[in-house]
Amino acid sequence: MQLLQILRDYDHSRFHMDVACFGAETGYLAREAKKLDADVLHCPKSANLYLFSKRFHKLIGKREYDVVHCHSEAWSGPILRGAKHAEVPVKIAHIRINLPQGFRIENPILKLGRNFLVAWGRYWLLKYASHILSVSAAALDSRFPRWREKDNFSLWTLGVDTRKFSLQSERNMGQGKKPVIINVASFSPQKRQDSLLRIYALVLDRLPEAKLILVGEGTYLERCKGLAKRLGCYDRVDFLGLREDIPDLLHGADMFVSCSEAEGLPNVLLEAQASGLPVVASDIPPHREALHDTAHQFLFPHDDIQGAVDNIVRILNEPHLYNRLSEAGRAHVCRYYDSKKNLPKLEELYLEWVEEGDS
Repeated sequence: MQLLQILRDYDHSRFHMDVACFGAETGYLAREAKKLDADVLHCPKSANLYLFSKRFHKLIGKREYDVVHCHSEAWSGPILRGAKHAEVPVKIAHIRINLPQGFRIENPILKLGRNFLVAWGRYWLLKYASHILSVSAAALDSRFPRWREKDNFSLWTLGVDTRKFSLQSERNMGQGKKPVIINVASFSPQKRQDSLLRIYALVLDRLPEAKLILVGEGTYLERCKGLAKRLGCYDRVDFLGLREDIPDLLHGADMFVSCSEAEGLPNVLLEAQASGLPVVASDIPPHREALHDTAHQFLFPHDDIQGAVDNIVRILNEPHLYNRLSEAGRAHVCRYYDSKKNLPKLEELYLEWVEEGDS
């Protein structure tokens, strides 16, 4: 979705951007990209990394691109290698999460194959990327601990549209208000909705009217539904699946809670803060980076379920604290993570790096 926002908002008078898709099908987002004047190139992945690299080289070879900008994952190495052979001057790997995709694969054969792809892809990434971007310092610290000593590492993230995710009205957690807690994330092991359900079950002992909304789908959805039934709170939880009305859902909630174990820079925490929601989250470096300083005291270790419960109940029961966190979060995102301010910074990096490559 962020890619579509970039395609919609970038300066079309100075740049032209196309999109490459690497799945078996281009997907529904390709149709939206075409509406935004982007050519959609299709280069299906292959377990043969050399073949995949050659395929991408052939695909872009005659197009004379100045920049190839790809997400940093196992497949980005072959993409960057293909771009190098196509003589693209600026080749960017963009790190968005601090753990490789599929990091909890349990099948030993699949894990071995995954490890090979990740290791070889990272080798090619470091060899062929002219620049490495990251959404957060935390993501770089976990993967390239000495990145600050190198000149080709930079931080950049688009952020959020602070007009779309905005304060609709003054929030007020007064007496009689039935609090709504929300989480938006894929149902995967690292997102830890199981921990959130355990926290929520204890919150109900102290705030019986509290409601929990879980937005998203994934392989662990049914497991989490089963846990909610065993905890006796299934009827109080709304499992909404995938939704496109996230701004409206955040506007209708009172607090955002995340128990995630691994992130790059969680955009949904930025969206929640921009919408005026206080955030209670697990204490991991990406959460500290995404949240304003005032919220850091309400971060909790993964094994401190009771601490998370106490933080949630305290914030919802203290209107003055609630409003202070709401205002500070909104101000933080508007200052550092407003997409209207951050997208021009990426455009300037493109121009700077292309000029360096031509010199």
